[in-house]
Amino acid sequence: MTAHDVNDVRARLLPCPFCGREPIPGHGMSGDVTLYNVRCRCGAGVNDFFDRQEADDAWNTRAAHADLAGEVRELVERWRTRMPANAPDTTRVLMREFCADQLEATLAKFPTQRAGGGE
Repeated sequence: MTAHDVNDVRARLLPCPFCGREPIPGHGMSGDVTLYNVRCRCGAGVNDFFDRQEADDAWNTRAAHADLAGEVRELVERWRTRMPANAPDTTRVLMREFCADQLEATLAKFPTQRAGGGE
């Protein structure tokens, strides 16, 4: 992979979902097979893909899912802060059920993708 190729790949990759740094595309050999990966200096990464594009897509999907997780956490926190401390138990139960339904509906829009290899 030339320096030009690395720059093209880096331009396609989203920032690290954990630290915001620019990820580093790479590859290694397992016997006579080239395996591609994307890593960050903070330790995050996706590994062991047979194709550069698959590794890039896995990284970008992970970054997108991390963004979604942050949005969900923010939404849950807003719901919590709006729940009065002295709300009756029935109100709390209904609010929890409503929140769970909303979160499930939101998360169902995003396919679960398994990244190749370990992290």
